[in-house]
Amino acid sequence: MPVVATFTGLRGLPWVALATNSLNPVLRIESEQLVYRVLRQRERPFADIRQVDVREAYGTFNLIFEFHDARRTFVANVGTAARGAQALALLPPGVPLSARAQAAVADRH
Repeated sequence: MPVVATFTGLRGLPWVALATNSLNPVLRIESEQLVYRVLRQRERPFADIRQVDVREAYGTFNLIFEFHDARRTFVANVGTAARGAQALALLPPGVPLSARAQAAVADRH
């Protein structure tokens, strides 16, 4: 999945970034896990995902991944709502989506 930039954030503060990567960001949705990179590459099984939310601003469409065992979030700016909906549609049905994320997927269809 092409991404513009990735960020490490804090749950409940979607526009605050603790770290950022716009040189070599990674968001990869594999069959069993999420692979991502902000400072270093990480892998998380889908069961670790507490919720996926979205935020949109001019020229930005962020996917916000919250995890059960962490206050920090992984945020991926995928650039457009269409690309965001495409990424969300790749997630397995058991991954919880916020109302905004569900609406983003529904708007695509």
